[in-house]
Amino acid sequence: MAFTGETFFAEAGIGGTVHNGNLDTGNGPRLGCRFLFREHVALGVKVTETVSVMATADHSSNANLCDGPNDGITHAGLAIGVKF
Repeated sequence: MAFTGETFFAEAGIGGTVHNGNLDTGNGPRLGCRFLFREHVALGVKVTETVSVMATADHSSNANLCDGPNDGITHAGLAIGVKF
């Protein structure tokens, strides 16, 4: 789902992801199972006709549907887009 205006825009979505990280031992997040739910959001602004800046965030976790732990993974970032 996306919202686009003259200057500002937004995006949101849900889906899934498959990973090869830790399930229940080791360093880093313990994710419990290979298949995770994923949500993401983004907010952006058009700086010029060809340049935009966007703040993004996404989260993946097993929603406590696996027997193992559910540390989850969250990412946040800033992106610069250039239209060719």
